Amino acid sequence: MKKYVQGILLDVGCGSSNYRQYCLEATQIRQYWGVDYPAWQNNLMKGDALTSASGFVKVLYRHRPARPDVWGDGCELGIRDGSIDTVLSFGVLEHIEKYEAYIRECIRVLRDGGCMIMTIPFLYQAHGGDDARDDFVRWTRWGIEKALVSKGLSIVEIRPFGGVGTMLSQLMNSYLIKRLNLYNGRLLVFKMALGAGLSLLFLAGNVICLGLDALDSDHHYACGFHVVARKA
Repeated sequence: MKKYVQGILLDVGCGSSNYRQYCLEATQIRQYWGVDYPAWQNNLMKGDALTSASGFVKVLYRHRPARPDVWGDGCELGIRDGSIDTVLSFGVLEHIEKYEAYIRECIRVLRDGGCMIMTIPFLYQAHGGDDARDDFVRWTRWGIEKALVSKGLSIVEIRPFGGVGTMLSQLMNSYLIKRLNLYNGRLLVFKMALGAGLSLLFLAGNVICLGLDALDSDHHYACGFHVVARKA
């Protein structure tokens, strides 16, 4: 982000605006605008309740969740053509059913020469909404490049994040958490004890998987990709 962001930044699907403070303090951004779908408001209210109830949880959140500047639809942003210098889309594209319309809309508001910076998952568990109903699609490295180039963007760089080790660790840990139902339906004390025991298992597995990453970071087994594309 330090290398590419500038000017007026639109964070599409900003969630709790976790990147706002970083963008304004550590980059060449003059203005930060966060936009998200109105349905996110329920998640934001839950985040507010958690951070108010527990200082420990507040540390995990990094800061108190902030509301978007604009509630809107990423497929119909209502922003004039070519008025945005940088578009962020972090962990959003997989949740957009009409993703081609979303990409076109982000390109429309982006000025010529401006960058769209994305993260997208690849080998990653289904997530979002009730029973992951808000998770629709995955891309390979070449698939996302084709999708963006076909809409008129040029690829600046695509980099994988997480090699085969990180991918295995992520899937194993998330599977155990889900199957042991740590988030729902059990007494808090029991969940805390179970979570503490699993932490040792996670630590051992993560150390081994970090070693695998160091040996082989093949993008065919990446958790996902960082993507930077520029509008001509």
